[in-house]
Amino acid sequence: MGFDTKEAIAKNWLPRYTGMELSEFGEYILLTNFHQYLDMFSERFGVEVKGRGNPMQAATSQNGITMINFGMGSANAATIMDLLVAIQPKATIFSVGHVNKIPRGALLLVSDVPMMENGIKTRESDKKVNKEYVDMHLQIGIEAITELKVNNEFIKHYVY
Repeated sequence: MGFDTKEAIAKNWLPRYTGMELSEFGEYILLTNFHQYLDMFSERFGVEVKGRGNPMQAATSQNGITMINFGMGSANAATIMDLLVAIQPKATIFSVGHVNKIPRGALLLVSDVPMMENGIKTRESDKKVNKEYVDMHLQIGIEAITELKVNNEFIKHYVY
């Protein structure tokens, strides 16, 4: 396999980074940067998490939704968006993909306020957020991408 195009590189690297074959990815992608969301997704749909020990992990439900944990940092977010060109998903929720022309949208589920003066996130506040909001966040993400899939809708983009 020659690596003369971005797509060829992505087709080689996406399975390498996630431990999941290209044919195992769904057409609808949920991105997260926390492993517990992926674990809950896996449990909810009774599917295996691929790529444990890899830089990124992924799981695909029976209805064609794939959740990918890309880890932390904007460099990893940019990397996964570059790699998704290998599968050309119909919709991706959580990150950006302007350069790769991947349909995407942001669903920001803020349950704490780490950027505010008194909003320093601590170990204790993180535990509270996980206990009270994580399951709801996952459910909202699954419902949002399922609605796009069921209604055969595309994410709308607005220019400001």
